[in-house]
Amino acid sequence: MMTFGALGLVLGPWVQSDLFSVPGLILHLSATIWLLIKVVKPLWGERSTWSAGMLHLVTAYAWILAPVMVAPLIILGVPGFPGAGIEQNAPQALIYGWVLQFGSAIIRWCSDACSRPKRRPSSVAIGSA
Repeated sequence: MMTFGALGLVLGPWVQSDLFSVPGLILHLSATIWLLIKVVKPLWGERSTWSAGMLHLVTAYAWILAPVMVAPLIILGVPGFPGAGIEQNAPQALIYGWVLQFGSAIIRWCSDACSRPKRRPSSVAIGSA
């Protein structure tokens, strides 16, 4: 779902048609929300499974939601909305924000795996000590 949404978001500007962009935006947004729900819902009552790594992963995907919520304003060309400036600067902030959060979780998970080779780190409690 997320891949098809991203494909629509990429194809839309290339073919200069909202017929790809709008469904792509809806697919990507709904897939990201679905992903967050699937990650957070099982862990909601299990405070022991929340770790720094899990918080980094949830924050990384929540970070992606903010610009996706603003994207319709850019795509539809709402007057008074500085779409061009946002389009120029947003990719770096998005990618670095997501990569840093996701990378922090993965680095913690890998260091935990290397420091305790006999115990396999849990995929649920990423980054737990």
